[in-house]
Amino acid sequence: MAISKHASVTDKPCTCDLLQRTANDPSYPIVFDTDTNEYHFTWNDGALLVIRHCPFCGGAAPESKRDLLFAQIPGPEESRLAKLLEGVTTMDDAINRFGKPDYDRTSTSCRDETEDAGPRIAHHRLIQYHELSDVAEIWITERTDGSVHWELHGKYVGLNAR
Repeated sequence: MAISKHASVTDKPCTCDLLQRTANDPSYPIVFDTDTNEYHFTWNDGALLVIRHCPFCGGAAPESKRDLLFAQIPGPEESRLAKLLEGVTTMDDAINRFGKPDYDRTSTSCRDETEDAGPRIAHHRLIQYHELSDVAEIWITERTDGSVHWELHGKYVGLNAR
């Protein structure tokens, strides 16, 4: 499964080798990740940006292997987990049903002022359960009104597990 290249104007591969040359030169902020088969711009704070196209010739970067790093969630397992989560409408519901989460954190998001609204700061609580499935993690996020939504995330398996 390829990562979407929604802004792509070409599937023609890079032919100038700029990405490879700069990734081999430590004075450039470009690295190649062999696990994902991706080139990244990197910053000193550890942040990175995936490079989808060569900034010089515009050719497509190599096909990503990122999807191989995570388990695929089969339909029957998705259905089982959805049934397990039926009726979970609050964080207390989740904790009462599944016990102490493996991860429980609050994060903050900020939104700048717009023409229609002033600036906004929102706090979001996220809990995760990692042991309820062999292939999926359950992520439950609390909305500002106290209700929740859940997501299933394929577990990290790495390239050697496939």
